[in-house]
Amino acid sequence: MQAMATAEHARHDGRIRAMREVAVALASVLALHAALALWLIREGPARVEPREMPRTIVARLLSMPSPPAVTVPPRAAVPTPAHTPPQPRAIPETNKKIAMPPQPAQRPGTLARHEEAVAPTPPSPPLAGTPTTAAPSAAPSTPEPTAPPQAMRAPKPVSHVDCSIAQPDYPEAAQRRGEAGTAVVRFVVDVDGRIESAQIVRSSGYTRLDNAALDALRSGTCRPSRDAGVPVRVVFEQPFVFGLAN
Repeated sequence: MQAMATAEHARHDGRIRAMREVAVALASVLALHAALALWLIREGPARVEPREMPRTIVARLLSMPSPPAVTVPPRAAVPTPAHTPPQPRAIPETNKKIAMPPQPAQRPGTLARHEEAVAPTPPSPPLAGTPTTAAPSAAPSTPEPTAPPQAMRAPKPVSHVDCSIAQPDYPEAAQRRGEAGTAVVRFVVDVDGRIESAQIVRSSGYTRLDNAALDALRSGTCRPSRDAGVPVRVVFEQPFVFGLAN
């Protein structure tokens, strides 16, 4: 009887112990879920800021208004004066007698000489119906235009000039920077062989190299160019090559 009571008591204690273990496990699971929920609330997914779409500006080209047409008034006709033929001038008739000087007194012993006064023959009158016109005056001679001197004429383009031009200095700054190119200089030589002017007609792309080419050309000397034995002004183009291999 006592053994049965002891067995019943042990069975009851085991049931209570099992229920306690289940309660502890359930409490642990609930605590774990609560902690996970709290972490999700605090460390939720980062908010993604909405990306602002780029604004697009549409530009429309407007055509410029055409300028108003300018109406040119017609030129007034200049009246041409009527040509009036010159009237013939009448030549007055000259019918005067020339008075002879008085004759000196005759000396005795000499024969008296009688001189008859000779009247000039009057000019014949003009025929009726034939107008008498004055002789036309000679037209004033127009001086022929003289050719301008060679020093004032435009320079003549040539393919060769007799000049002594030294090789230009390669600027050190241009060498350090690796600047290279070809500069073409157009220059004019006057009738005395002097270099009258010089200018860059095709740049090398660098101001240093262009200035070096101009300095080299201006320091050169030339001989006058001749056309049919006459000194003339000429124009010529000289290239200057600047390369790092130089």
